[in-house]
Amino acid sequence: MANIDIALRRQAHDALRVREEFYRSVIESSPDCIKVLDTDGNLLSMESGQALLGIEDITPFLDKSWLEFWSGDDRVAARTALVTAVAGETGRFVGFFRTLRGEPKWWDVTISQIRGTPGDPLRLLAISRDVTERRRAELNFRFLAEVSHDLVTWASVDEMTRTVGAKLGAYLNLSLCAFVEINEAADRVTVFHDWHRPDVPGLVGTYRLADFVEEEFVRAARAGETIVVRDTANDLRTSPEKFTQLKIASFICVPLTRNQQWCFAMCLYHSAPYDWRQDEIALVQELTARIWTRLERLRAEEALRESEKRYRTLFESIDEGFCVIEVILDHHDQATDFRFLEVNPSFEQHTGMHDTVGKRMRELVPDVEAYWLELYGKVARSGEPVRFMNVVKGLGDRWMDVYAFRLGGPGSLKVAVLFSDITERKHAATKLEHAIATAEKANRAKTDFLSSMSHELRTPLSAILGFAQLMESGSPPPTVSQKRSLGQILQAGWYLLELINEILDLALVESGQLALSLEAVSLADVMRECVAMVETQAGKRAVDLHFPDGLGVGFVQADRTRVKQVLANLLSNAIKYNKIGGTVVVSCHTDTPGSIRIRVQDTGEGLGPEQLGQLFQPFNRIGQETTGSEGTGIGLVMTKRLVELMGGTIGVESTVGEGSVFWVSLLAAADPSMEVDSIEREFAAPAQANAGPPLHTLLYVEDNQANLMLVEELMSRRHDIHLLTAKDGASGIAMARACRPDVILMDVHLPGITGIQALRILAQDPITARIPVLALSANAIPRDIDNGLDAGFFRYLTKPVKLDELTGALDAALQLAAARAAASAGNYKIT
Repeated sequence: MANIDIALRRQAHDALRVREEFYRSVIESSPDCIKVLDTDGNLLSMESGQALLGIEDITPFLDKSWLEFWSGDDRVAARTALVTAVAGETGRFVGFFRTLRGEPKWWDVTISQIRGTPGDPLRLLAISRDVTERRRAELNFRFLAEVSHDLVTWASVDEMTRTVGAKLGAYLNLSLCAFVEINEAADRVTVFHDWHRPDVPGLVGTYRLADFVEEEFVRAARAGETIVVRDTANDLRTSPEKFTQLKIASFICVPLTRNQQWCFAMCLYHSAPYDWRQDEIALVQELTARIWTRLERLRAEEALRESEKRYRTLFESIDEGFCVIEVILDHHDQATDFRFLEVNPSFEQHTGMHDTVGKRMRELVPDVEAYWLELYGKVARSGEPVRFMNVVKGLGDRWMDVYAFRLGGPGSLKVAVLFSDITERKHAATKLEHAIATAEKANRAKTDFLSSMSHELRTPLSAILGFAQLMESGSPPPTVSQKRSLGQILQAGWYLLELINEILDLALVESGQLALSLEAVSLADVMRECVAMVETQAGKRAVDLHFPDGLGVGFVQADRTRVKQVLANLLSNAIKYNKIGGTVVVSCHTDTPGSIRIRVQDTGEGLGPEQLGQLFQPFNRIGQETTGSEGTGIGLVMTKRLVELMGGTIGVESTVGEGSVFWVSLLAAADPSMEVDSIEREFAAPAQANAGPPLHTLLYVEDNQANLMLVEELMSRRHDIHLLTAKDGASGIAMARACRPDVILMDVHLPGITGIQALRILAQDPITARIPVLALSANAIPRDIDNGLDAGFFRYLTKPVKLDELTGALDAALQLAAARAAASAGNYKIT
């Protein structure tokens, strides 16, 4: 029996040991933290979970109060659960504390009694389960729910970003939270709001994209990838210096894209390295999407409110009248009336109507014109806005300037009308128009007077200079005394012509009637002609002229005649007011980009500051009146006006005792393509005199006897030309048809029909249409010359004419006539 009892006890002991090992293996493999406490809460043992708490050796914590692990409200909850367990029930609570490694964790704790053998002291089993992830998910969900609820209540972008930033900062223990807009097309990043701790600098402002974020992060953001940096000092993708200055050690940047464009980002920052958890990243991602949706809506609402505010301010404050009307149609869709829905304060001022809102137009103005109803009806039906001016007879013949457009889409009958009372302006305009007509009439009269005066002055001067030239070049030659007298006549005559030209030109410029023909002008050609014009003058004063190599550089955009006049005047002055034996240096160089400067430097007496201030004033010779040098003081004034009309500038630099530099800057022009200007260039060689019978016939149509005698005398020296004359346009036409001359020389100012009218008759007649016609006229203002050339004259020569100029033009016309005859015989065309 004893052996049986021992065997049974051993069997029971082995079974107990197996059960204990099983339970211990269950406890050791449990994911929970299992502790044994006494009834006072002292820690007696820890069966599992040391790793969860970050504890390697439990010994230092044994016989210490387990309640000390908790703090605040959690300690109160732990004590209550302990008391509940001692009383025989299961105590339970959820609390928070950090592990010895500093990890924040939430614990779901249950406390119950351990059943022992009778007589053993009461022990408690405390089981703590790590519910951190679940708790974080609950808290994140609660936070998102709270923010989502608030999103509906926030009325402005500023309120939303300010509140969300503060909430996120507190919830995630941030140092900074930034709301960012990105415009990649403009390379611009705008932090329009941020929340930050007082010890951390803010980021609000506008930045270049590259200055705000690294290129690798930009590529990730374009793809919609969240950027996570846990330590800026050790992350190879970041620039540590930049983040150190901003006190940023770690961050998350959640991008948001719209239509494949990176447009927004939520950026969260820590001032210390931080291991961002996945639940935090997911929280910020979800929050970013919700915030942006509400942000867009708030901005649209703010823009709408601002637009409405501006509209209301504009509506209330504009001087123009404004109203919104509703067009009333009949069953044929024809406008029969309209009702006023809204008017601004200026409406009454412009219309004189009061208390109009809600009333119909016919109620206020029974005899309103059907025109207004039809027009507003058309705007409402078509949706096409209109702008017009018309009179409202029902409002006392008030003139209105009106702009009307439909409000709303098709089917809307609301029309907005912006208008102003222009009655006074209309009446005033009628008086401008009258004043303009009067001024234009006066202007035409002035032009006619200038033309007439030019003609009357030039006609006798033409005879004086013409016959003097003939006498000077006559055979036998004049005696020494006669030549000296002729020289005085010619000098005085040409000077008088220069004065006439200057005065008339200045009058045309001042009245705005001087027309210019701007083209690419070769400075080399102009300089060459100017050299020929002033060489004689320079020789008389022993002035040495120095021109640039090639006589100029490039081309300028100018009127050829006027640019030559400008340069000739500057050269003439540089010679005239130079010392005997002095020097004039002309130079050209590129000025500012797109312009060329011409400098004329002399070695004269120079000008003082007071004299420089009086330059370019009409009839002011700044003290040169007593020097014996001829002049009116008009030349420089005219020069300045011409330069400015051609889009250029003129200036002067001068030093007393050393000389002056006058400069002109003109717009540069491209080198024009080389073309044959006209057929007459092919026949520019002078005609050879022929001692035999006349080869050509010239018809001269002129009513002035002195001019007829002058040309007769000149042609008597040309044995190759037979001269015919006529004293009016009608007889000139008849003689041209009967004799068919090779060339016609015609005055413009003829009795009966004018020279231009005669030219047109000749051009329409097949018999005379191919005869070159030269104009020789005292009508010499630019308008007259342009009209003559436009009418079809081969050349337009002005009186008084230089005989060599007339001879050259006549030779060119004869060559053209010969070419036309040969072309006609050979069945090819020359015009």
